[in-house]
Amino acid sequence: MVAQEAEEQHQLSPLNQPTEAAYQEYSWPAIRFDVPPQRAHHFHRQFRTDQKPNNFLKGVKGSPDGTCLVSSSEDNTLRVFALPDYGGVDGTNASLSDVDQDSFAANPVVTEGDSVYDFFWYPYMSAAGIISAIAFSPAHTGMLATGSYSQTTAIYREDNMELLYVLHGQQGGVTHVLFSKDGNYFYTGGHKDPFIMCWDVRKAVDVVYGLYRSSEDTSQQIYFDVEPLGRPLGTGGQDGLVHIYDLQTGQWISGFQAGSGKTISVKRATLT
Repeated sequence: MVAQEAEEQHQLSPLNQPTEAAYQEYSWPAIRFDVPPQRAHHFHRQFRTDQKPNNFLKGVKGSPDGTCLVSSSEDNTLRVFALPDYGGVDGTNASLSDVDQDSFAANPVVTEGDSVYDFFWYPYMSAAGIISAIAFSPAHTGMLATGSYSQTTAIYREDNMELLYVLHGQQGGVTHVLFSKDGNYFYTGGHKDPFIMCWDVRKAVDVVYGLYRSSEDTSQQIYFDVEPLGRPLGTGGQDGLVHIYDLQTGQWISGFQAGSGKTISVKRATLT
């Protein structure tokens, strides 16, 4: 049932590759330094929090393709703003007279557990957003994967970084990615997302099934891992339970209480 629902709800989005004509028609806009700049959008209410009354902006960086901005502030929070012309919300509140309202809301918003000292955009921008996880195939297939806070995962050729697939379907920002031992399958998990998604790399990266874990209400990174022989997968959750799944069937095998209402992560040393 879980596998069927996962396949129905999580569909892959085809890659929109620009045509040669599009490249030829595009030209960089002329930048005039003799004309004063005009404000297009403004944000301030989103940075006011009860936890950090003296919150202040620490930095802003634009994405390499110019479609997004990411900000870092004293409340240990990263906010991604997708510009309206590039898939963001309609900037109806961007009027200069409406100075009390933000132009639009950031999405996603990621709060870290400690101070953010630096941040950067992945230069290729195929998996849009802040890169939060990376994994290499252990089967010498020449593939690597990167997960991002924008709920997408990209798979590349390792030798020349050619983009092979972009995976859509995680409900939260991707925080952990992992290849199977044979390199044929791939697993992703995200924050505030109750499912670890299993993908078949051989079939245009189809969703095979989803493995449940209690993580709907936490932004913490919860690890999962596969035992050395490659069959069982173990994952923790915010309820303190550890669940063991059979990767060949996607079925739950067993579980046990490893903490009292605390977030639990599982790494390989726990499974062996």
